[in-house]
Amino acid sequence: VQTVTAADGVPVLLDSTGNVSLFTDKTRVGYTTVGGTQQDKGSTNFRDGTTTLDVTWGVYSGGTFVDSGGVRTPDFVALITGQVTPASVASSLNATYSSVAGQSKLATETGRLGGSISSIGITVRGGSLAAYSIGLRDAASRAWSASCSNCGTAGIPLTTFATSGATLSGTGADVAATGRVSGTPIGPSGAGFISSFGLSTSDGRSVTGAVLAK
Repeated sequence: VQTVTAADGVPVLLDSTGNVSLFTDKTRVGYTTVGGTQQDKGSTNFRDGTTTLDVTWGVYSGGTFVDSGGVRTPDFVALITGQVTPASVASSLNATYSSVAGQSKLATETGRLGGSISSIGITVRGGSLAAYSIGLRDAASRAWSASCSNCGTAGIPLTTFATSGATLSGTGADVAATGRVSGTPIGPSGAGFISSFGLSTSDGRSVTGAVLAK
């Protein structure tokens, strides 16, 4: 499971139909959908004041993922993009996001698609991620619940969270689960927050997806 959220200054190439075809932050990570299969795509309009934002997501199987661990073909990748909040605003942002405004289908380790995100809780304090929690039920009717385990007292700067992500820990399918999440606020004032996540258990069960919170 791999997750990617498009952040400020991170190039995302769209194909002729508007789907993400290439993601790279030039130094840390890259993903191309070439050779992969799109399992889900979707979009929604989101308003921040008088500004209407287009938020687009997709779930892919296969393709090529490159990071510090090398080159590999992931089982599933969740991508989500939107108009990132200006750095001048995000650097001192204080906000709480507690409802789901849009989501991708959730992909299990066997490729089942569906499910829903039942709860989301994101707290940003002084331009840093102070808390992140998520609850969901996947297409196999398994419940998952996890929160950021390395946010700490000082939090994670939003610029770091967008590119490097954070660790999640909790439960999935009634056993311990761990994973990763990355995200960024969107809109001129940061009224929305997009993130992509992946969770897995030690016995190989997993779920991945993307969510827009407000």
